[in-house]
Amino acid sequence: ARDLAGRLGLDGRVRYLPADLLSDDFGASAYDAAMLGLITYILTPGQNRSVLRRAARALKPGGVLVIDAIMSTDRPREWASRATLLMRTWNGGAAHAFEQYRAWLLEAGFREVTRHNEQLLSAVR
Repeated sequence: ARDLAGRLGLDGRVRYLPADLLSDDFGASAYDAAMLGLITYILTPGQNRSVLRRAARALKPGGVLVIDAIMSTDRPREWASRATLLMRTWNGGAAHAFEQYRAWLLEAGFREVTRHNEQLLSAVR
């Protein structure tokens, strides 16, 4: 995260929060934006829904959540299939389809869910 913020010239505008992703409260209406980078496929569907609910609560109205994720498709891609096999045997995670992310995000209170490419999506609170 620090490397990415540096490359984007955002060092002075980013706050890093060490936390337990699975249980910590991220606050309420505190942030303009948040990013989940290559983590959601490690989590189970229930864990993802919990994280997304807490992320929605932490964002200000109009705040944006960006998710960088290995997503599955109707026609399985090799990388997504490998990630799913590894994550499912490790802890129950998987490469999830965009429509699954969309459903979770809408359920959590987000709107305007957009898929930008094979791996990147965003949602507005």
